[in-house]
Amino acid sequence: MLCLGCDRSERPADTPAAAAPKRPPVADGRPQDGGTLIRRFESEVSSLNPVLNSTIYERQVDEYLYTPLVHLDQDLQPIPGLADSWDIEEGGKLYRFHLNKKATFSDGTPVKASDLLFTLRKVVDPASEAVQTASAFEYLDIARTRAVDDHTIEIAFRQPLASQLIRFHDILVLPEHVYSKGDFRKDYNDIAVGSGPYRLIKRERGKETSGSPHEVVASWDRGQIDNLLDQVVAAIDDPDVSYAVHIDHIDVSGDTILGDKSGDVVHGDKHVY
Repeated sequence: MLCLGCDRSERPADTPAAAAPKRPPVADGRPQDGGTLIRRFESEVSSLNPVLNSTIYERQVDEYLYTPLVHLDQDLQPIPGLADSWDIEEGGKLYRFHLNKKATFSDGTPVKASDLLFTLRKVVDPASEAVQTASAFEYLDIARTRAVDDHTIEIAFRQPLASQLIRFHDILVLPEHVYSKGDFRKDYNDIAVGSGPYRLIKRERGKETSGSPHEVVASWDRGQIDNLLDQVVAAIDDPDVSYAVHIDHIDVSGDTILGDKSGDVVHGDKHVY
């Protein structure tokens, strides 16, 4: 079982977050601030390094910790994410992205265009084995791709791809000052420094708690963000959904909302800052 918790206040990394208090259901159905959501996944989350994503479950976990360059709306059309706006030139062979100037990583450092350039280099580096992302950037012209300034980047391609803008949704930017050190494929599977709505505090592999024989525990601090959950718990267990339903607090199995047994299911918006 993989348990991922998000708490509202600052805590030392080795102090477990207190359980969020139960809240009564909202009569008019509006989202409310706080609460706990528990999601069940059928597969282990082997890495928190988004470039190494190999399953949809790893991507779903990463969405709490990182912000994609562009979001997709309900019609799968690109909308601002980490990039506030963009321009497309040269018939689709040049993309100029203007990054959110307020965006910061979870360690407090600003997100820069150089971090995006670093991430793109890792995506197309064969040594990274970015199986979920590299194919969409096989025509990336890394020699012409450059950071114009701290918040502007030009990304060039050798030939245009009709779906390229949508594929920037797969780019979760990493801070170069962190991920450029050590072994990229081995050293960042249990840590995460991202610009998403939650900050990773702790992850423990093989911990036995709450009657679960195999657990990975992670705590997230959401920082100063409104309309978000206090805690998110990703539970990984037997693929038999009926087993998950027997657990009192399963709210979501995969992408299916089951509902908290107390009626306290809370949804919140995602923000970069």
